[in-house]
Amino acid sequence: MFKTIRNAWKIPELRRRMLFTLLIIVIFRFGSAIPVPFLNTEALKGLMGEVSKAGTALSYLDMLSGGAFAYAALFAMGPTPYINSSIII
Repeated sequence: MFKTIRNAWKIPELRRRMLFTLLIIVIFRFGSAIPVPFLNTEALKGLMGEVSKAGTALSYLDMLSGGAFAYAALFAMGPTPYINSSIII
């Protein structure tokens, strides 16, 4: 596996694509740690704690997002805020 990565790294186009992919992953991880502004995260965590005990679809979504949904992370919301702001403006 390391030999394959090393050989791919020697090709400039593949190296650029691998670096771009790593950059996008890093940006997404940082964005998953940024909470939504003006939101009471403690109240949301309490609500998500109650929901997770019930075993609903919302708790499943929180599990798939790695807890970012309960934390109200900016990137956990997906493109919905962008679409809503585009409609309002």
